[in-house]
Amino acid sequence: MRFTYAEAMTDPKYYIPLAKAADEAGYHAMTIPDSIAYPFESDSSYPYTADGKRFWPADAPWVDPWVAIPAMAAATERIGFGTNVNKLS
Repeated sequence: MRFTYAEAMTDPKYYIPLAKAADEAGYHAMTIPDSIAYPFESDSSYPYTADGKRFWPADAPWVDPWVAIPAMAAATERIGFGTNVNKLS
């Protein structure tokens, strides 16, 4: 069995310490969010809140996953990395 630690909505300054902890705990992979951009207005509702609105502020810290992943990989030994969803626009 393989376990993946799926991180979401955490300040990116914690990504490296979390990746190290997941690696030391024996996780096989870690995924991080990739929402480095999203539309100011959307016709669709957010499915994970009762009112359908996003719950994070527009100025929430986002790091490009293709920058964060190599940084985490350099700080760990065995764990693999990926994104939760890769948005292509």
